[in-house]
Amino acid sequence: MGMTAAFFAAGSAFADEYPTRPITLIVPFVVGGNSDFAARALQPGLAKALGQSVVVVDRPGASGALGAAEVAKARPDGYTVGLIPANPLVVQPLTQKTPYTIDNFKFVCHVYFSPYVLMVSLDSPLKTFNDFVAAARAEPNAILYGTVGPGSDPHLTTLELFKAIDAQGLHVPFNGGGALAPALLAHTVSIVVEAPSIALSNGFRVLAVFADQRIPTMPDVPTVKETGYDVTGFTPTAGIIVPAATPDAVVAKLESACHEAADSEQYQTITKRLGITGRFDSGADFHTMILQASKKAIPVIEAAGLKWSG
Repeated sequence: MGMTAAFFAAGSAFADEYPTRPITLIVPFVVGGNSDFAARALQPGLAKALGQSVVVVDRPGASGALGAAEVAKARPDGYTVGLIPANPLVVQPLTQKTPYTIDNFKFVCHVYFSPYVLMVSLDSPLKTFNDFVAAARAEPNAILYGTVGPGSDPHLTTLELFKAIDAQGLHVPFNGGGALAPALLAHTVSIVVEAPSIALSNGFRVLAVFADQRIPTMPDVPTVKETGYDVTGFTPTAGIIVPAATPDAVVAKLESACHEAADSEQYQTITKRLGITGRFDSGADFHTMILQASKKAIPVIEAAGLKWSG
């Protein structure tokens, strides 16, 4: 048997046996965020389907790029995988120097998405989406908007929105999501584009949803599309990825396990409680989502002067 044939035979045998030990599931953000909760909700189903324990490890830093980089450089044997949102894969390589690109990964499955909403305080003079548009157009920078920082998904979504309505807002970045609700309550900012859970937990008024259709938790709130502007924003979406050299047979086993875990009652119950939509899509579909998101992000990032040019 030649060297090449022997290599593929060994790889096939490895894939047949996989997995034989615990699997590390990296999350590139802090404990308690949507990605962390989703990973821990998915964990029991993955472990059951694979017949091995799955250990969730949080690796926050560099807006998710640190955890994504750890997955990219991991041994491509299926024992280190990542539950990574779109932003570290799409936006971070465009706005900072990262040791990886989309091509450094194989995509296993997509497991959740969570449309953003446009919210104001309950005592805001902005009662409807049309009120917001009118106020934004009345004077440049009349609307102050808060986000967790430049290049974040809420920032890009808000930029896309202002472009669509032909207006200009003033960006007020904060160091973390915990500061957004107090800033809106204190009228430090006029609007916030963020997860529905923030609006629900603080009793904020929601003017519109950035999605193709209305969301179950807010059935009376129109989508931005319904108001006449084709804006769905940069919706938080996440899935499982592995290093690019991981054998296809291993990826297939992970994808099958992911499908079983994402369809489980436990995962569906927890994601609904979080206000996000838990849903399985194939690795090929997740890859397509990321490529489309990257194509959409480039002009927005360039127009905002955020594109890394190193």
